[in-house]
Amino acid sequence: MELLDRYLSAVGRYLPKDRGEDILAELRANILSMAEDREQELGRPLNLDEEEANLKQHGHPMLVAARYMPRQYLIGPTIFPFYWHLIKTAFPWVVLLYALAHGVRFLFEPVTMQAIADAALGFFPVVFYLAAWVTIVFAIMEYARENYIQNSKVLYAWSPRKLPRAEPEPAGGRKSHPIFDFVGTLLGLAFLLVLRRHPFLVLGPGVVYLNTFRPGAVWITVYNLAIAFVSVQLVVKFIAIFSRTVRSWRVWVDLATKASAIVIITWLVRAHEYVALNVGADAAKFQQAVDGINQALTIGFRVVIVILCAQLLWELGKQIFPRLHVVARPSRFIV
Repeated sequence: MELLDRYLSAVGRYLPKDRGEDILAELRANILSMAEDREQELGRPLNLDEEEANLKQHGHPMLVAARYMPRQYLIGPTIFPFYWHLIKTAFPWVVLLYALAHGVRFLFEPVTMQAIADAALGFFPVVFYLAAWVTIVFAIMEYARENYIQNSKVLYAWSPRKLPRAEPEPAGGRKSHPIFDFVGTLLGLAFLLVLRRHPFLVLGPGVVYLNTFRPGAVWITVYNLAIAFVSVQLVVKFIAIFSRTVRSWRVWVDLATKASAIVIITWLVRAHEYVALNVGADAAKFQQAVDGINQALTIGFRVVIVILCAQLLWELGKQIFPRLHVVARPSRFIV
């Protein structure tokens, strides 16, 4: 029985001290009982290989000890839903506060690519600290619940009357969180502000041709209109974070956005000159290229207007005639 003693000694290393002896005695009895049953079948004592096979059937010592150990987890299944709900609820607000803090910073400092990159990379430690502190608090709650709180209902006192009102599912599925809408618009505004100093973000390698070509005067007006338009959107989306009424206007805000884009692009089509030759450029060599670019952009803007008009009419039609909504409904039957 040397193998049995060695096996039980290995299991005992992983057992709690207060119950280790009782568990090992029970385990020894079970193993010996199985060995005796096997010896009766064979009609002889077990040899070394058969004794080893009998122990292997029980499993690795560490796994056997784990069966007798209490469940060990940082946050148990009882508290985990509350933990996960808090993480999902707090994350958008952390995003909002972080975006506002850096938005205010950019009001007093120049907006540069380096500053935006630093702000983006600095967000990850903030999220890590949020998750770490929330996890620590809930781990303490789990420990207190397991060891000190006899009546677990103290932690989960609630009333059906205090639950939020049920809201109908919006047509077309769930919409993104209003905070993410606001942050996305804020990033768009930051992009526009950086774009004036870094045209590479739009032109890419073509920025080298700015020595020969220059944007037409119309783009200055369009740029200022875009800044003003996105700023208005930013204010509306910030209010929507706190106002359910404003959030209900989301469809109409989207329609107004498309309509405004159509007006701006229509005005662009009438300008005709989007690219001009820079001072000192060879007109004989590049004028034909300038004319070709302007003509291609005119055609492209007209195509965009047609697409935007079709989208606007379709979205408007869905608001006027609800039957145009095509919402996929999950089947009640599973084949």
